[in-house]
Amino acid sequence: MQAISALFDATTVLVPIRTSPRPSGTRPLTGHRLRVRPLKEPRGTNLRRKIALLAWLPRNLRHLWRAIREADAVHTPVPGDIGTIGILLALMQRKRLFVWHLG
Repeated sequence: MQAISALFDATTVLVPIRTSPRPSGTRPLTGHRLRVRPLKEPRGTNLRRKIALLAWLPRNLRHLWRAIREADAVHTPVPGDIGTIGILLALMQRKRLFVWHLG
């Protein structure tokens, strides 16, 4: 995030915040004029998470849409459900897109 945020005047990160304990080795996000906007994480894992995403999306779609609309570019990690939603919304709004494939 630090390297990407240096390319822009300001960077906003929409990220689901875990209610469970953090995995080991996590570090805080840092960067140039970096702002973190927390989203509630969808519950469950695997199929249960996909089903929970159906309830999560209507509550968070407005926030995601607005943040992408205000952005010059969108950076999203994949694979992942929220990252994939970010790609789709960015494409719908014809935003520049940086996709980071993890795994």
